[in-house]
Amino acid sequence: MAGIQKTCRTCKELFITRSSNSARWETQCYECFNQHKKTKQMINFQEREENIVKNLENRLIKTEEWMDNIPSVIGAEVNNIMNQIINEELLSDIEKKNTVKIESLTSELLDRLDNFEEKIQRQISLLNTRIVKIMKEMD
Repeated sequence: MAGIQKTCRTCKELFITRSSNSARWETQCYECFNQHKKTKQMINFQEREENIVKNLENRLIKTEEWMDNIPSVIGAEVNNIMNQIINEELLSDIEKKNTVKIESLTSELLDRLDNFEEKIQRQISLLNTRIVKIMKEMD
């Protein structure tokens, strides 16, 4: 099949179409057509690449926002755990100290009670002796 000679719309040079049928739609020489095709492909490729980069940037921004919150979350969790540990230790220390203090106060009170009981016993004994003495004098 023989082509038809036409003028290239881009470079204005003469070229022969691939066939008489393709002459209806061919408006550029082979070099210009390939250059145009490559340019279109490059534009499409660049657009795809730009979309990929934009998506990656958006994902990166979301990841950064998420990562920015991690120290706060970790700090709060550490704070909670430390508070629990401190509270448990403080409570156990306070309980131990209170137990020791209660034991010392209890022993002190028991000693005072024993002393008071001895004192009362002596006073009762003394009163009893006086009563007996007064009773003897009255007889």
